[in-house]
Amino acid sequence: MSRTQHATFTSAPRLRERIANLLKGAATRQILEEGCHPLAKFAEEGERPPGIWAAHQWKVYLDTETAIEQAIAYVNDNPVKDGKPAQNWQFVTPFAGLDGGWVTYH
Repeated sequence: MSRTQHATFTSAPRLRERIANLLKGAATRQILEEGCHPLAKFAEEGERPPGIWAAHQWKVYLDTETAIEQAIAYVNDNPVKDGKPAQNWQFVTPFAGLDGGWVTYH
Protein backbone atom coordinates (compact mmCIF):
# COMPACT_ATOMS: atom_id res chain seq x y z
CA MET A 1 0.00 0.00 0.00
CA SER A 2 1.15 3.52 -0.60
CA ARG A 3 2.39 5.38 2.44
CA THR A 4 0.07 8.33 1.90
CA GLN A 5 -1.65 9.70 4.99
CA HIS A 6 -4.75 11.86 4.96
CA ALA A 7 -6.13 14.29 7.51
CA THR A 8 -8.90 16.83 7.32
CA PHE A 9 -8.95 20.13 9.22
CA THR A 10 -11.48 22.90 9.36
CA SER A 11 -9.82 26.11 10.43
CA ALA A 12 -8.03 29.21 9.22
CA PRO A 13 -5.41 28.43 6.53
CA ARG A 14 -2.37 29.24 8.68
CA LEU A 15 -3.71 27.16 11.54
CA ARG A 16 -4.28 24.20 9.18
CA GLU A 17 -0.65 24.38 8.07
CA ARG A 18 0.57 24.61 11.65
CA ILE A 19 -1.57 21.61 12.68
CA ALA A 20 -0.23 19.58 9.73
CA ASN A 21 3.37 20.46 10.65
CA LEU A 22 2.81 19.57 14.32
CA LEU A 23 1.33 16.20 13.32
CA LYS A 24 4.25 15.47 10.98
CA GLY A 25 6.71 16.34 13.77
CA ALA A 26 4.95 14.15 16.31
CA ALA A 27 4.74 11.26 13.85
CA THR A 28 8.45 11.58 13.05
CA ARG A 29 9.37 11.53 16.75
CA GLN A 30 7.23 8.41 17.28
CA ILE A 31 8.73 6.63 14.26
CA LEU A 32 12.25 7.41 15.48
CA GLU A 33 11.39 6.33 19.03
CA GLU A 34 10.01 3.00 17.78
CA GLY A 35 13.03 2.43 15.56
CA CYS A 36 10.98 1.96 12.40
CA HIS A 37 11.97 4.98 10.29
CA PRO A 38 11.85 3.85 6.64
CA LEU A 39 14.98 5.86 5.74
CA ALA A 40 17.04 5.01 8.84
CA LYS A 41 19.73 3.24 6.80
CA PHE A 42 20.49 6.53 5.02
CA ALA A 43 21.26 8.47 8.22
CA GLU A 44 24.78 9.84 8.64
CA GLU A 45 26.57 8.79 11.84
CA GLY A 46 25.03 10.69 14.77
CA GLU A 47 22.46 12.41 12.54
CA ARG A 48 18.75 11.98 11.99
CA PRO A 49 17.58 10.11 8.89
CA PRO A 50 16.36 12.10 5.87
CA GLY A 51 12.85 13.49 6.15
CA ILE A 52 9.96 11.30 5.01
CA TRP A 53 7.42 14.06 4.43
CA ALA A 54 6.68 16.00 1.28
CA ALA A 55 7.90 19.59 1.30
CA HIS A 56 4.38 20.97 1.49
CA GLN A 57 1.14 19.35 2.48
CA TRP A 58 -1.48 18.96 -0.23
CA LYS A 59 -3.94 21.78 0.37
CA VAL A 60 -7.42 21.20 -0.93
CA TYR A 61 -10.42 23.29 -0.02
CA LEU A 62 -13.54 21.21 0.24
CA ASP A 63 -16.23 23.82 0.00
CA THR A 64 -19.10 21.94 -1.65
CA GLU A 65 -20.81 18.64 -0.92
CA THR A 66 -19.57 17.31 -4.25
CA ALA A 67 -15.96 18.17 -3.42
CA ILE A 68 -16.28 16.51 -0.01
CA GLU A 69 -17.85 13.37 -1.48
CA GLN A 70 -15.10 13.14 -4.14
CA ALA A 71 -12.39 13.49 -1.48
CA ILE A 72 -14.02 10.78 0.64
CA ALA A 73 -14.15 8.44 -2.36
CA TYR A 74 -10.47 9.18 -3.14
CA VAL A 75 -9.37 8.34 0.41
CA ASN A 76 -11.57 5.23 0.60
CA ASP A 77 -10.30 3.93 -2.75
CA ASN A 78 -6.57 4.32 -2.00
CA PRO A 79 -6.00 0.93 -0.31
CA VAL A 80 -8.16 -0.85 -2.88
CA LYS A 81 -6.14 0.68 -5.76
CA ASP A 82 -3.03 -0.81 -4.16
CA GLY A 83 -4.63 -4.26 -3.97
CA LYS A 84 -5.32 -4.05 -0.23
CA PRO A 85 -8.65 -4.47 1.54
CA ALA A 86 -10.79 -1.42 2.19
CA GLN A 87 -10.21 0.14 5.60
CA ASN A 88 -13.12 0.55 7.98
CA TRP A 89 -12.64 2.39 11.25
CA GLN A 90 -15.09 2.69 14.16
CA PHE A 91 -14.42 6.40 14.60
CA VAL A 92 -15.25 7.29 10.98
CA THR A 93 -18.85 8.32 10.47
CA PRO A 94 -20.63 8.70 7.14
CA PHE A 95 -20.76 12.18 5.66
CA ALA A 96 -24.25 13.52 6.30
CA GLY A 97 -24.06 16.60 4.09
CA LEU A 98 -23.33 20.19 4.89
CA ASP A 99 -25.40 21.91 7.51
CA GLY A 100 -26.62 25.48 7.37
CA GLY A 101 -23.49 26.77 9.14
CA TRP A 102 -21.21 26.19 6.16
CA VAL A 103 -20.44 28.75 3.53
CA THR A 104 -20.03 27.29 0.07
CA TYR A 105 -18.53 28.98 -2.94
CA HIS A 106 -19.58 28.19 -6.50
